[in-house]
Amino acid sequence: MKLKISYSLKSGVNGEVPIVATLSFGQKEMDLKTGKFVYKQIKYYIDVKVKRDEWDNELKQPINKFKLSEFLLKDQKIKDIFNSLN
Repeated sequence: MKLKISYSLKSGVNGEVPIVATLSFGQKEMDLKTGKFVYKQIKYYIDVKVKRDEWDNELKQPINKFKLSEFLLKDQKIKDIFNSLN
């Protein structure tokens, strides 16, 4: 399996906004309404919060160096957990 992580900011929140990590790793589940197998994504709120003007939309990471170091630690922790479970 391969892990794909995409980051975004939670919408509809003012001030410091939590970062949302959407994890996709090929997990298929059966949709009970349609009876078909679909890929399910997991949304995980990272403990790091940033202001909207401190978020780089192109790189999908914080601009502030302190927040960036926290963000990269969380990113590495997610990857390590996935690798140990895989």
